[in-house]
Amino acid sequence: MDKMFRVRINGEAEGAGDRWPTLKEMQHFVGGFVEHVRVLTSDGEEIHMLVNEDGLRIGLPLNRVATLLYGAPIVGNAWIWYGPLPADA
Repeated sequence: MDKMFRVRINGEAEGAGDRWPTLKEMQHFVGGFVEHVRVLTSDGEEIHMLVNEDGLRIGLPLNRVATLLYGAPIVGNAWIWYGPLPADA
């Protein structure tokens, strides 16, 4: 599970640990319903993020790390992982 991180708006990042987080844990971290965004890098690698679905509307602060990876504004805390979803997620 070392390819999944949670990134706070202040830039602090931490690994998700040795198990896939529950939906409730993901929602709690982003502060609401989650929205999935996906990036395909120039070398073909997939980057996925789960962010607050209403983040822009409710005025959450910019997450600079997630924004750099996505290439467009991402606000609020974000779950980020590389590669495909695990089969048991």
